[in-house]
Amino acid sequence: MLKHLIPLAAVLVIGGIGGIGAQAQPVKPAQPADPLAAAPRISAAEAKKAIDAGQAVLVDVRSAPAYQAEHAKGAIHIPIEQAYARADELPKDRLIITYCACSAEQSSAGAVLELRKKGHENAAALLGGLKAWKDAGYGVEWQPAP
Repeated sequence: MLKHLIPLAAVLVIGGIGGIGAQAQPVKPAQPADPLAAAPRISAAEAKKAIDAGQAVLVDVRSAPAYQAEHAKGAIHIPIEQAYARADELPKDRLIITYCACSAEQSSAGAVLELRKKGHENAAALLGGLKAWKDAGYGVEWQPAP
């Protein structure tokens, strides 16, 4: 029996010091790129110009209470969770500009990506969201709660 253990011991020693059977160090997976970065952005000034020229539609993707409390003048309300399902309500021949109140357009960029899945290749998120719109001096309005 000792004759059978000596070759096994040699394999274990060799395997333990980086030879046969050595395990590779685990490789940390690369961090995935931010998928929201793929959504185009548009400045408030560019958005206002396109809206005034009748070339764009402004879409508020925030919650109903947030929209009712205050929204960009003329904006329609399609909450982000409904963007894909309601995409057909939006014209495909105009720029669709989504906005939210997120610090980096997270919700509006997500809505843009959903709209693009439904063929709205001309969708973009408003840089700075509603705050940028108001800071530029563009109109806001509110809707009384039902």
